[in-house]
Amino acid sequence: MESKLNICKLKHLDLSCNPISNNGLNSLANCLVGKRLTEITYLNVSECSLTFDAFRIFIKKLSKNHKLQTLIFSKNNLFSYKWETLENAFSGMAIKNLSLGSCHLGPVINVVAHVFKRNASIRYLDFSHNQIDDRQFESFQDYPLNNLALEEIDFSNNFISDKSASVFFKNLIYNNIS
Repeated sequence: MESKLNICKLKHLDLSCNPISNNGLNSLANCLVGKRLTEITYLNVSECSLTFDAFRIFIKKLSKNHKLQTLIFSKNNLFSYKWETLENAFSGMAIKNLSLGSCHLGPVINVVAHVFKRNASIRYLDFSHNQIDDRQFESFQDYPLNNLALEEIDFSNNFISDKSASVFFKNLIYNNIS
């Protein structure tokens, strides 16, 4: 009897608000790089009790994934000073939409900002609800000048005042996305 390799055609997977935790995310990553869930383009693992270490392993495993376009990691604790270890991993991925809202990134947002500053694929970044203040927002002041691929960025529900936002707004005139 001849065996056939059945490849799942699932494209959209939402696991949000489930306690899959780090072990579950690792198992999922193995499926996404194997031959089981190779067609996934949308993945939502928001509010799944995940940490930065699991996120880092997940992103590194998927660094050559060219299908995944939307990744929602909101409402997980991604606080870490090790974000710089992911700069090259994101550059090989096709992710266009990345949501990191409510991930406790405020204190490390300068490192996070550097990871995505010159990313050529990400079009939408969500940094909402991360307690980013004026001092931390300075990390983004030259974003419109350096990341011309970026089309949308969400800084809603942070602590950004007119003082630091005005510099960001002035730089937007150089963001000529066609």
